[in-house]
Amino acid sequence: MTTHQDDDDDPVDKAALTRAMNIAMADPRYRDQLLSKAMHQPWREVAEFAASCCQIDAMHLSPWERPPCHGYLLEVNGTTFCDPKAGKWYDRLAAANLSIYEPNPPAALAAAKAR
Repeated sequence: MTTHQDDDDDPVDKAALTRAMNIAMADPRYRDQLLSKAMHQPWREVAEFAASCCQIDAMHLSPWERPPCHGYLLEVNGTTFCDPKAGKWYDRLAAANLSIYEPNPPAALAAAKAR
């Protein structure tokens, strides 16, 4: 599993998180919640939430489905568990050298493939 998520200074993640924040802040469904979170949480945590909102919307996920940015879950005992569907998207993004926080994973992968 390749990931940028542990590196707060990764420019690929920062760019994707910034795009996600911009998209989510423009959506009235998320704006107030993001502003409220921003008062009490670090920017990165708020941006990661924004990315998950964007991915859920872009991929038309059901409430029980996880977005790619949550494809791998680290449990308290240190064991990493993978959500099968989200994990596959996570791995595809990472393999394409894209951020797991891309607001629209299908579009980002299609654009990467076209390059």
